[in-house]
Amino acid sequence: MPRYLIFCLLLCSLALQAQDNNMTDILQKRYAGEELTESEKTLLKQWEADLERTTREMNLPKTSVKKPVITPTAPFKEPPLLTEATFLKLCKSVLKTYGDEVGASLPLLEHALTSAEKETDGADMGAGMMIQGAASASVYCIAWSALKNPKDILTINNLGAALLQAGDHTKALQVLLYAEKLRPDIGLILVNLGWAYRELGSNEHATLQFKKALLVADEMTSPYLGLGLIAEEEENYAQARIYLRKALKDQQSEVGMAAYKQSKPKNPSSSEKPLSDQKSTPEGLTVPDLPTSESMEGMAAYAEVMTSHKASLEMNLTALGKQYMRELRQVNKREEEFSRKGEGYVVIPRDFAREKMLLDDIADQVFGENSRFKKALNKADTHNERLKKESETIMKRLIPETEKAYKTGDFSKVCMLNKQLLDISYEMGGKYYPEMARGIKEDIQDYYAYTDPVLARIYQPEYNQLYNTQRELIALSHHQIVANFGAWLAQTAAQYSKIECNKAPESISQGGSVEDESLPDKRSAPCPLGPDGIKGGMGALSLELSCTHVKISGGEGFLWSVNRDFVTKETKVWGGIGARTQFGKGMLSGEASLGVEMTIGKGNAIKDVAFTSSVKAGVGGLLESEISGRFAIEGGPSIDSSAGFTQPSLPFME
Repeated sequence: MPRYLIFCLLLCSLALQAQDNNMTDILQKRYAGEELTESEKTLLKQWEADLERTTREMNLPKTSVKKPVITPTAPFKEPPLLTEATFLKLCKSVLKTYGDEVGASLPLLEHALTSAEKETDGADMGAGMMIQGAASASVYCIAWSALKNPKDILTINNLGAALLQAGDHTKALQVLLYAEKLRPDIGLILVNLGWAYRELGSNEHATLQFKKALLVADEMTSPYLGLGLIAEEEENYAQARIYLRKALKDQQSEVGMAAYKQSKPKNPSSSEKPLSDQKSTPEGLTVPDLPTSESMEGMAAYAEVMTSHKASLEMNLTALGKQYMRELRQVNKREEEFSRKGEGYVVIPRDFAREKMLLDDIADQVFGENSRFKKALNKADTHNERLKKESETIMKRLIPETEKAYKTGDFSKVCMLNKQLLDISYEMGGKYYPEMARGIKEDIQDYYAYTDPVLARIYQPEYNQLYNTQRELIALSHHQIVANFGAWLAQTAAQYSKIECNKAPESISQGGSVEDESLPDKRSAPCPLGPDGIKGGMGALSLELSCTHVKISGGEGFLWSVNRDFVTKETKVWGGIGARTQFGKGMLSGEASLGVEMTIGKGNAIKDVAFTSSVKAGVGGLLESEISGRFAIEGGPSIDSSAGFTQPSLPFME
C-alpha cells in the first residue's frame, strides 16, 4: 500500500478518535443506508469539515487521481434489494431530504414540475440541473418523476447516477440494483453500478460490473475507464495503460488522463503509439534537411548557413507566438459571447476538449523520450560523460601552461591544448548530430500524420486555426532544438579551423543553404450538422445543436438559478434528440440516434461537448423510443482538486 494512503488512513483514524463516541455509530448508519437525524447530519458535516481542514493543515501530498475514501467500518456487504414498494418509499424519503437541501428555491422548482406535461419531464429537468452543477435539485427533480412513473428505466438510472453525484452512495447502489433487476443487461446501468461499487470500496464488485457492461455493449468505452482506474489504484500499471488507452481514445476524462500519465513507465523500453493512432499522408509538408557532415572541416563549411537558419527560426517562432496569442484571445472572446444564460436557457460553447486532449497526447508521444531525436540526444549525453573527464584533465594542464606562456611568450602548447578542448567539445555533439537531424525530420512528419485526422474533426474555424498554429509552434520549436545544436557544432568546427598553432589553416568553402519549412494548415471541413444546426425536443427541455455550441432551453417556469453544489465526480449527461438521418459526408450514420454528450468536471464546469451516436453515448441496449427526446446520466470517477490536464510545453518557452 502506498505511503500516502497509509498516512491518510491513519489521519482518518486519528480524526475518528477525536470525535464523540456517537460518530462511529453515525458513520455506520450512513453506510447501511439508514436515515440520519438532523443533529446527526450536523455532526457528520462538522466531522467532514474538520477532517478536510486537518488534511489541508498537514499539507499532505496530493495525487492526480482521487481514490475513493472508505470510512473504516465493517467489510462491504450488499445493501437490501428494493421492491417496488420500498423503491417508492426511498423516493419519498429522497424527495424530502433533497427538497430541504434545495432550500428557498424549492417553491419555484415545484412550480416547474407541476407544470410539466409528461411524467418523465422531471427526470430530464434533473439532467438539466446536473449540467448546471445543482446536484440536490437534480436528485429532487428525478425523484419526482420516479414517483410518477416507477418503472421508467431511464428515470431510475438517472436517479441512481444523481445520488452517486450527490455522495449518497448506498442509496445510489440500491436504486441502480433495482434498475438492473427491472431491465438486466443495459450497459449504461451496469457502468453506473460499477462506479457505485467502487465508491463503496468494493473494487471486486465494480470490476465485475464493468466487465459485464463490455459483454452486453462492447462498443462502450466507459467500462475501460473504470477498469483502468482500478488497475492503476492496485499498481498494475501495465494493465491500467491498456484499459485507459481504450477509454481515452473515445472520451475526454481529466481523471483518466492523469492516471494514464501516472501509469507510464519511467524508462519505457519501446515506443508507444499515441491514443489517436490513425495516420494520414500530410499534403504540402516540407521539413528541411539540416546540413550534416562526417568531418569537422565539412561541418565548418556550414557555420554561416546554420547561423542564418537559426536566426530565421527565431523570427518565425516569435511571429507564430504572437499569432497564437491573437488567436487565443479571439477564441476566448467567442467563448465569452457564447457562455451566457438567459431566462430559461443556457448556451454551452463547444471547445473540442476531447480533440485537444488527443493532440496533446500526440505531441507527448511523438516528441517524448522514445522519439528518434530524443534517443539520439540521450546517446550523446551518455557518450559525453567519458569526454567530460578528458576535458577536465586538459583543463588542469591548461592553467599552468598558460601562466608559463605569459612568462616565455611561447603559446604553442596553450594553442594545442585549446584545440584539443575544441576537438573534444565537437566530438561530444558531432557523433550523434546526424542521427538527431534525421530523427527530428521523421518525428515532425509523424506528428503531422497523426494530428491531421484529429484536426479534421475540429469544425469550428477559430478553434481549428488556433490548434493549427499550436501544432506549427510545437513542430518548429522541436526542430529549433536540433538546428541550434547543429549551429553550435558548425561554429565550433569553424573556430577550430581558424586557430593557428604550427601552420596557417586551409581555406574553407561555404556550404549551401537550408530550405524554408513548409508546414501546412489543416483547414476544418464543413459542419456536418448543416449551417442552421439541428433542433429537438427533450421533454420539458429542448436542444439546439450546432458545430459551435449547444443551447438548452427550459419550459415554462423552468429554474436555472438553483444553488450549485460542489461537483465531486466526473459525470456525463447525454441528450438524444432522436434524429435518424445522414449528415455531412457519412460522419453521422443513418442508424445512429444523434445526441450531445456533455462531460461535467471539476468546479461544475462543462469539460467537453461532443456529438455522438447513441452507442457511443453509453445507452446501448435501450430502445430508440426510450432514448429519443430523453436525457441519460452516466456516473464517473471521483475528482481530486489537483486532477487536470495541461497542454505540452513549448521548448522555446522553457
